[in-house]
Amino acid sequence: MRINYLFSGLDKVNGFTKKQKEFLKKDIKNNMNIVFIASSFDNYERNDIKHKELVKLFNDINIKFNSIYLIDNRVDSNKSKELIKKSDIIFLMGGDPKKEMDSIIEYDLVSDIKTKEGIIIGVSAGSMNQITNVIYKDEIENNIIVKYKGLGFFNTNIYPHVDINNKEYLQEIFEVSKYGKILCLPNSSFIRIENNKVDIIGEHYYIEYSN
Repeated sequence: MRINYLFSGLDKVNGFTKKQKEFLKKDIKNNMNIVFIASSFDNYERNDIKHKELVKLFNDINIKFNSIYLIDNRVDSNKSKELIKKSDIIFLMGGDPKKEMDSIIEYDLVSDIKTKEGIIIGVSAGSMNQITNVIYKDEIENNIIVKYKGLGFFNTNIYPHVDINNKEYLQEIFEVSKYGKILCLPNSSFIRIENNKVDIIGEHYYIEYSN
């Protein structure tokens, strides 16, 4: 059995929302093992800070882990495979989606993640990389359209952090929608998939381009 969570964003100040807490508390048992996969494998300081922030969010809702691991360039591919194998939960962290997926491929972890039973959680970039075909506009890299294969747990392209009042961001989404249908998720919304049954929890919008 596998359960996937695709979170748009998590509130580091207020923690998990009531709905997020409700589902997580049902699915995650105390003393499970969790492994975090960083988005930037060479940014050790950021990775240490961010994964500890995420652990605190779980602690705040009384979810305690037995062992906590972090995959970045401080561990090699073989060790990473071992950590995934002995973990009950894989957490794909936020950041740069393409860099995260490139590192997952470089470490030969695609099959390990795709065949893993248990719980796979992603936030922001980590959620985008759970879909089949990732498409987004990279504002850092000269506003180019980035397209690549994701892990394939969900077929519709998603855009996280959507605010309907942010017209510039919506314009970007409209542009990317020319390449395929997009599911827009505000920060408090998320997707939960259990044995191929998809639930979209919270406010969400579909954008599809038509001539």
